[in-house]
Amino acid sequence: MRQLIFRRRVWLLVLASAFAAACSRQLAPMQTELPAPCNAAPLADDVLIPDVLSPANGSVTGSDVVARLCDGGASAYLQRTSPTTSPPSQLFVNISSDTVDRTRDFQIAFPADATRLQLGVNVGLNAAQPGVYTEGDTCGSIQVCAIFPAPTSVHCPVTPQDDMCPPGCAGLPPTCAPAEPATCYLANTNPSCNGGTSSAQGSWQLTLSSVEPYTGPESVAPGYDLFVIHGSLDATLVKIDSGSDVDAGATRTSTASLSLRF
Repeated sequence: MRQLIFRRRVWLLVLASAFAAACSRQLAPMQTELPAPCNAAPLADDVLIPDVLSPANGSVTGSDVVARLCDGGASAYLQRTSPTTSPPSQLFVNISSDTVDRTRDFQIAFPADATRLQLGVNVGLNAAQPGVYTEGDTCGSIQVCAIFPAPTSVHCPVTPQDDMCPPGCAGLPPTCAPAEPATCYLANTNPSCNGGTSSAQGSWQLTLSSVEPYTGPESVAPGYDLFVIHGSLDATLVKIDSGSDVDAGATRTSTASLSLRF
């Protein structure tokens, strides 16, 4: 689950539709050199509590993705959810982008035609304290997606408010737009933090070197606790099969390595 006190995330909805719109793409020769260190865009104006966010940087490397997460391209924090949420009173480490320009979060070496990368980390802990945590003693998921331009051949009609966008389109009716193809990598536990079941895949090691309660003056929703955290995350992510023939026939490994420091 994601918190309600920061910016609203809708990209997972877009990505779900994007898989249906993925098209065949010819692999270019893999570029293994990471781009030089970089700085991301500033935080967006609608981030409510910026002082709780620890800027992250790092990299993601695999057979068909090589990119550097620019400094501040994602932000990390720890939150205890409200007793009335599902799951109740759960501690989650969240790492995602809150910048004003998501296209500047990563410098992408490969694939060259990707417009941006999107990162989402949501890992449930049993205690708000420093330590080393793996997928074996936590719950949650980690996802990285390379997003590509929407096909120019797809046209999306105005859709009734109570209907769904047609195949190849994404968004919230009545406004539907051509869906952007995506290649995604995932690590997740089984069961999930809310008790759902799916195939466990990938692995991670989350190291928290410091965990401090946030004591700033900003208002926080009743029942929520926030913590400023510092540490690292290293994960092995498994390529998600979108059900299309994207990159069909390419010789590749099916994993990518994610390394973050915050």
